[in-house]
Amino acid sequence: MKKLISAIMAALTLSLCLCAPTSAADPKPTNVKKWDYIENFDKMPGSIVFNKANKPCQAEDISTSVESGHLVMKNSEAVEYAVKLFDDKVVKCDNYIIEVKYKLTATAAANTAFQVFGYLSNGFRIHSQIGKDLIRLRKPDGTFEETKGVTPQDGEYHTLRYEVKAGEGKATGSVFLDGKHMVTCDLQANGTKDAFVQIVTKANKAGEEGVLSIDYVKVKKIVPEQHIVPEWSFEETFDGAIDSLTGWNLPAEEGRSAEISDGILVIKNSKKGEVVINIQNEKIAKTGSFALEMKARPTFTPTAGSRVSLISFMGEGFRIHSQIKEGIVSAQNTDSWSSGNFANNDGKFHLYRYEVTIAGGKAVCNVFVDGEYLFTSEMNPNDGNSIHKLVLNTPADGEEAKLEVDYIRSAAVDFSKLKTGAQPEPGKPLPPAPDTGSAILTVSVIAVAAAGVVIGVKKRRNDYFLCS
Repeated sequence: MKKLISAIMAALTLSLCLCAPTSAADPKPTNVKKWDYIENFDKMPGSIVFNKANKPCQAEDISTSVESGHLVMKNSEAVEYAVKLFDDKVVKCDNYIIEVKYKLTATAAANTAFQVFGYLSNGFRIHSQIGKDLIRLRKPDGTFEETKGVTPQDGEYHTLRYEVKAGEGKATGSVFLDGKHMVTCDLQANGTKDAFVQIVTKANKAGEEGVLSIDYVKVKKIVPEQHIVPEWSFEETFDGAIDSLTGWNLPAEEGRSAEISDGILVIKNSKKGEVVINIQNEKIAKTGSFALEMKARPTFTPTAGSRVSLISFMGEGFRIHSQIKEGIVSAQNTDSWSSGNFANNDGKFHLYRYEVTIAGGKAVCNVFVDGEYLFTSEMNPNDGNSIHKLVLNTPADGEEAKLEVDYIRSAAVDFSKLKTGAQPEPGKPLPPAPDTGSAILTVSVIAVAAAGVVIGVKKRRNDYFLCS
């Protein structure tokens, strides 16, 4: 009987341990589904720069080459060898991740210094040192935060991860070695305008060689993700006749027209100036935060200057004013324009999404194209009537600009309560809700025998069995 009671108590203790909240743990590396930049050194990158003692040089001057898919730097001098990696996908941003897989082999006397620099943050930099038994990250005052008792230079491949978050006038960096947290601290300010990753080696004793082999370098911008809107208050898919549209003022004059063809609204303008279409009905109401989405295909004129504008006064006290031009999407800020390059003149339909958050007396709009983040714009104050506007402009008489709209929709939302991910098109089901069931454990006595007691501990959706 005592054995039975002891076994039950042990199982109950286990269940309480598994259910009880744990104390704050070290940071965990972010799960990255898709990297913006990957250099795996199948060949020498075209956008690489070499430096020796802070002066430009050639690869052979710093004994650097690509060997079997690795960038290999051999240094037996007491001077710094450096490589800088540039790419159009390595850009300035507030939040980002750099990951480097490397192996360092050195003689004991070489005591090779290995450093990683990241110049991606606006106004801040990563400066990290990897020693024989420590990893450091430089702080704003020039000193280092460090972790000792590690072996990052043991001649085996290791993965270094740097995760940076910037805002409110400062940036914080975290370092992970093989997935384990090493260091977190505020980063040193730096005004370098170019965006790049730099790797540096130096032999602390001349004549003693250290060999650094880089398997890959990866970079990920951490940007807002598009949300899944469960229900749209206004949605027009153009399934009916054109006279079924409620609250649309459509053009009907020479050189300017609108029609519905095969479920697509087709707007044409071959007369210099703008066609302005107002959309106003009871389903477009003033609100706080909201989402606006349009799937469309613009056809631009041969002469530069044609454009599509999407304007919305749905936000309480603010408006979206976005322009879609050949190769670029932009949105008006309080004092300028924010923009992102995009190949929207490829003859395909594209999905334009605007997510507006209104709080604290300002409105911020995240712009996505085809589900991918493009840029963020702080919106202009404006308190006009709650309408959406479509504008099609052509720069010259006789040159036709065309806009084909598959659908347009909007909804008031609280983004903090929404999942992120791919938004289904009209008529398609939403993805299943996440399983948020309890992880409470239930304990039951399965069998009692003279030889022992078997206790079954069952966790919902996962089973554990303890035997004694």
